[in-house]
Amino acid sequence: ICSEAVTLEPGDLIFTGTPAGVGAVGPGETMTGGVEGIGAIEITIGQPTT
Repeated sequence: ICSEAVTLEPGDLIFTGTPAGVGAVGPGETMTGGVEGIGAIEITIGQPTT
């Protein structure tokens, strides 16, 4: 479905949002994701800017 709206290239990552039943993340919380054999990424949510 994504490729119907956008051309996907090798190496592109697709983030789909929060699954049902899980609350939103907030400032100071950390999210980690990865691909086995490739690597991982860790993101810490900061304070909103004004």
